Amino acid sequence: MRMEDLLAACTIQLQKHPADLKRVRNLVLKAQWESVRQFEKAYERNIVDYDFKSGALVLVRNTKIEKSLYCKTLPRYLGPMIVIKHYSTGSYALGKVNGSLFRL
Repeated sequence: MRMEDLLAACTIQLQKHPADLKRVRNLVLKAQWESVRQFEKAYERNIVDYDFKSGALVLVRNTKIEKSLYCKTLPRYLGPMIVIKHYSTGSYALGKVNGSLFRL
């Protein structure tokens, strides 16, 4: 193959590059959303959207005791706690009833 033919082929491929990247990006996004829908369908009975408002009283499950050997006599829940803030990630800032910030 001549050098001019190789350069022409490379130039044509480089011109198609942005369109190829856009097509691949769309395919990946479509596959990701399909995976999300499939996950939500498979676990629709387990996924619960708790939306506690600020000031609501909640109990927090004590997951530290589940791995201990003497967990039968320990309290399973901590609280009551007061919801201070609900973050966009789904987590909550909690406070104790006396007003101090609760840290796990």
